[in-house]
Amino acid sequence: MQDIAKIMMALIRCEFGEELTQDIKNLITGKNLPQIYDLSKKHDLVHLVADALLKNQMLPEGTVAYERFSHEKNMAILRYEQIKYEFDRICKLLQDEKIVFIPLKGSITREYYPEPWMRTSCDIDIYIKPENLDKVIDLLVSKLQYKFDFKREHDAILTSPSGIPLELRYNPSSATDNAKPIILKALEDVVDKAEFNQKLTSEAFYFYHIEHMAGHFTIGGCGVRFFLDAFILNKSLKFNDEIKQKYLQDSNLSVFEDKVKLTAECWFGNGERTQLVEDIEKYVLFSGTYGTMENRVAIERKEKGKAKFLFSRIFLPYSVIKMQYPILQKCPILLPFYQVKRWFNLLNKNRRQKSINELKEATSSDNKRQDEIKNLMKNLNL
Repeated sequence: MQDIAKIMMALIRCEFGEELTQDIKNLITGKNLPQIYDLSKKHDLVHLVADALLKNQMLPEGTVAYERFSHEKNMAILRYEQIKYEFDRICKLLQDEKIVFIPLKGSITREYYPEPWMRTSCDIDIYIKPENLDKVIDLLVSKLQYKFDFKREHDAILTSPSGIPLELRYNPSSATDNAKPIILKALEDVVDKAEFNQKLTSEAFYFYHIEHMAGHFTIGGCGVRFFLDAFILNKSLKFNDEIKQKYLQDSNLSVFEDKVKLTAECWFGNGERTQLVEDIEKYVLFSGTYGTMENRVAIERKEKGKAKFLFSRIFLPYSVIKMQYPILQKCPILLPFYQVKRWFNLLNKNRRQKSINELKEATSSDNKRQDEIKNLMKNLNL
């Protein structure tokens, strides 16, 4: 795995101007190309790896590897065009209706990649004020033919006619206990308040990325792409360091952000490889783009204990289950009925195996892995 990760990182660096060394070229063989594909696919970076391999003529035409990698690059370009089209439609609608909104995550980060298609996204993320949520949903459905899927405690999910998901964030969640008011403050820190299509300041946008990254890290892990984004933002944005550090310190994320930078510099720059970087690498490479159920269970079980964790998974708290079944917000007396309904849903054929795997992981006796993850979180101050 270490050699495959080393090759993947070198190929990604190649996309940002670094020449591919002969040592790395010698490591790439027909036998390990499937492994390179699998790892980069797991982290939604296969299109970057594909482009680097193609540029360096490391994929013989007519081979299965050439077809697979080329397909991923082409699909990334197509996905970008589809998302850009939908994003532009949404922006125009909200501007015409004079509704303030803030694009988040990939819609902005891709501006700093060499080419915008290189920063893939599976959806569109936009923040709107809570009081505008219902109006925006109605407009998207009536004027752009979006399908309303469901509403959660922090966001509402809709889908475009072409199948692109949209996350309307209106009540942001937080990775640490004291981060929530800091996030809300950051979402008011915009470049021009007179605009309807508002853009966060460099400090606020970077903080939002780190906080969002920490959130994923603490519920099962986050992928290499989060680190690549952080690396690129640090190289591309101009910060007022005092403002940036205040965001991080007030939300208790200074230590985490520092270790993210060290790891990203090791992978994509000239940073030193330390034991902590290796621990982070092990956790992240196993996690994939958005983490794994195994990591999440290990984290929660270590925090709560086996019995308490199992109880919390069997009996969801009202604050959580009411978002899954909105009727409970009007009729909380129906809670026992919907707990049972949820159990039956967990046993349907599409979710049965996932539920079984979670139970197996929760009842396992692999305390070593739980201790490793606990120590990592402690070293990251999470």
